[in-house]
Amino acid sequence: MDKSLKKVASTYGLYLGAILSVMAILAFTKNLDLFLKPWFGLIIYALCLLAGFVSLIKIKISTGGYLTFRHSFASYFIAVLVGITMFTLVTFILFNYVDADASNYLKKMSIDKNIEVLKSIGTSPEKLTETRTNLESENLFSLGNAIQTLIITYIIPLSIIGLLVAATFKKNPPQN
Repeated sequence: MDKSLKKVASTYGLYLGAILSVMAILAFTKNLDLFLKPWFGLIIYALCLLAGFVSLIKIKISTGGYLTFRHSFASYFIAVLVGITMFTLVTFILFNYVDADASNYLKKMSIDKNIEVLKSIGTSPEKLTETRTNLESENLFSLGNAIQTLIITYIIPLSIIGLLVAATFKKNPPQN
């Protein structure tokens, strides 16, 4: 069963990765500002959840409706991990190798948005200057930042949801 589980989950992860990669490429070519829109991130989360659910349901059906917590979580997690990792890799390549100017534009827009938010909550001018300097010195699309974003923004929250989903979907076979 583990081999089947990994194969099904990986397949749905590849589908997810392909969809997210196409979204990233379209946003990259059509309108870079899409990367800064909250709904763009929400669509990414929704697609990840959908792929995880579909993977989990397919595995549950293939096992006759019985699925342990471990297998439930694994089917969900593998699909999400494969897909979101592909997306992260594609965006890393786009913004570091295809067009570094695009990453500079997004960095500037992101900094401006952060400064606006800080101004709106009454942050002191000295703190605003310090924050702007710190943000300008970072490469938002470096490998380290890409991995950090992958883990903190996607893997941890989606894993917590996955644990809840796995607990809901688990059904152990009856003991004789």
